[in-house]
Amino acid sequence: MEHPCHQCHSIIEDGIPFCPKCGAPQIRVAAEEIEPPAPQEGIESYQPSVAPSYSTSSTWANVAALQPGRINWRAALPGAAVAGLTAGILSQIPYSSRLSVFWLLLAGGFAVKIYRQRTGTATGAKAGAKIGAFAGIFAFIISAIATAAAFFVFPDKVRDLLQKSLDNSLKNADPQSAKMMQTIFQNLQTPEGLVILLVLLLIMLLIFQVLLTAAGGAVSAAISKRNHPV
Repeated sequence: MEHPCHQCHSIIEDGIPFCPKCGAPQIRVAAEEIEPPAPQEGIESYQPSVAPSYSTSSTWANVAALQPGRINWRAALPGAAVAGLTAGILSQIPYSSRLSVFWLLLAGGFAVKIYRQRTGTATGAKAGAKIGAFAGIFAFIISAIATAAAFFVFPDKVRDLLQKSLDNSLKNADPQSAKMMQTIFQNLQTPEGLVILLVLLLIMLLIFQVLLTAAGGAVSAAISKRNHPV
């Protein structure tokens, strides 16, 4: 019996292991298909379990429900950052800066509102004040950058403002107080004095902004809890 080579199709007699023309092996073993075992009666096939998925808002709501007096800062800080940074930018824009007190109060309230939307729970006035205070810290970052830039980029304008403030203060001051004030203002006009003045100004600015945003957060939380007690 003869058969054709599976590679070069030359006619080869049976029993020859290799093709004399191309050298291809002629002995081929066919793999036997193995059928999977049939499932036994009374035994269910294994199905991998799928882990349930939870939305972020529902998870935070469950945490807030289990710990009603505790603030979930992972849910609170993003809203405080958005509200605070927005208020800080609006407070530096000309004309809009005249409403800086309003922007800061609104930022504290808006941070609490975002927290309620993300967690689905109302907070008390104390917790609202804490969330609002962080909005004030984020607003202070913008104010601190703008104030420091004004001090170091335009030092002459800062000195002019100091001189004008001194002149206005000396109008109704007695000679001894006027001499003391002149000495203080002269020291503040030096580079070291400007740095000290900047640090003091930033500290007062931080306290002012944090107090305003905390007040806005407390008022917003109190109103929200009264309207939505759950």
